[in-house]
Amino acid sequence: MKKIYFLAISCLFFIASVGVQNSYGQAGTASASEDSICVDDNTTLILTGYNGTIQWQIFNGVVWANETNTGSNTDMYTVLPGAPTQYRAVVTDPGGVMDTSNVVSIFVNIVSPPTAVNASRCGIGPITLTASGIGLTTWYVDSLTLEPLHEGDTFNTSITETTTYYVSTVDTNSSGSGGSGNPVTFGGTFGATNGSTENGFNVINISGFDIQINTINWEWDLGTGDVAVMIQPTGGTVANASSGAGWIVYETFTSITANGANTGTPTTFTTPLIIPAGATVGIAFDVVSGSITNSYQTGNGTPWVSTEFMDANLIITEGQAGGPPGGGLGGFSPRNFWGTFEYEFANDF
Repeated sequence: MKKIYFLAISCLFFIASVGVQNSYGQAGTASASEDSICVDDNTTLILTGYNGTIQWQIFNGVVWANETNTGSNTDMYTVLPGAPTQYRAVVTDPGGVMDTSNVVSIFVNIVSPPTAVNASRCGIGPITLTASGIGLTTWYVDSLTLEPLHEGDTFNTSITETTTYYVSTVDTNSSGSGGSGNPVTFGGTFGATNGSTENGFNVINISGFDIQINTINWEWDLGTGDVAVMIQPTGGTVANASSGAGWIVYETFTSITANGANTGTPTTFTTPLIIPAGATVGIAFDVVSGSITNSYQTGNGTPWVSTEFMDANLIITEGQAGGPPGGGLGGFSPRNFWGTFEYEFANDF
């Protein structure tokens, strides 16, 4: 973007001059050597394509604050965040103009250490060791080489002398604080079915990190059928729900037996549905065939806009019920999704 300014000099006549100054873009592009790390690990923030002096900043949850550790004024800055954190670079060009880079989000996977139980026996022979923790448990006899002996909470082995074993856990769900794979429940009692065979709403990711939805539990009345879960990657609206613009079938679930209202019928995605950081994604379902109908709550706000539910990571908006996107989804409006989500932070552990 170009900044245009005028300089007026008053003498016996008016002179107008136009100058062009690059006031944006000198901050370059920020990235990280690893954007998903384990607790106690570090990562290096990298800035390229910049012009000027650098000041890295961290978002403390309220404001952006200058980093003061060694390297915080260089284009390769190593950080050790203890929790999910956001960073950016502020660059001051030779003319004194400041600009900020894109934001880099670092996800930190926090896993509690496992708990092991000591065991003893008299003489040579078999022994059973136990440990508990989050994720996959692995046993070792050497803390340096960490050559694995066994996987599982219970380890049956044999000893000939006093022996020390070590145990570790790996969180195979790769979930972080906040999401943690725990269901997000939308409360209330259903209003009516009205023969509604579709229901749509928006999911807004406010966490600063990509979120993956693994399972949606729908409150469907008793019935059987095939159901397509549809998404609108840029968000549902009254207009595109009616026209179908941008809506795609994400996955079709066949031969579903709905459990009835207040029980929850799960649809677990073969490939988890990713909601990128900062994105708004529309979700709806379409009964392709069969007798499944949707239980819902009657809304009182603006479809696809008004907040129905909010936590630290996401917002669920009020939506619509009726036909599928492109087939008159606005038939009953507004309506609220009723059910549960199972979501977690998406990362590459």
